[in-house]
Amino acid sequence: MRATRRFVPIGLTAGLAACALAAAGCGNECDFFSRCDGNTRQVCGGGVDQQVNRKIVSTPCAGENPVCVEENGHAICAVAASPRCDSSTPDRCEGDVAVACSRADWDTPAGFVTRTDCATAYAAPARCTMIDPSAARCQR
Repeated sequence: MRATRRFVPIGLTAGLAACALAAAGCGNECDFFSRCDGNTRQVCGGGVDQQVNRKIVSTPCAGENPVCVEENGHAICAVAASPRCDSSTPDRCEGDVAVACSRADWDTPAGFVTRTDCATAYAAPARCTMIDPSAARCQR
């Protein structure tokens, strides 16, 4: 007697696996990009391709940026919730602290002022440098 082999198409196997994960809820703790919980910024990420087993990563807002603010489903730690900044607010260096507007990061009409202490924000100390007349960055 001869054994008969059956092959299941890869697409069908992947589809069945996806259905099983969906039925199990994929192990996700969250379904948002980022948000504020008081003055703690929460980001939904991690997991495989940020699709399966997504976990909430919480970071307290402190130091130069003690206030958590949200706009359009994105949260950021900022200097304050107001006043807001806009395209007319240039970045600047205050010593080795880079002061910038989050507007450019989110492509929104208004943003929030953020401060980055270049000397302590990175593994190796950096200095605040104006890379063009309106853009301050920390550089080593």
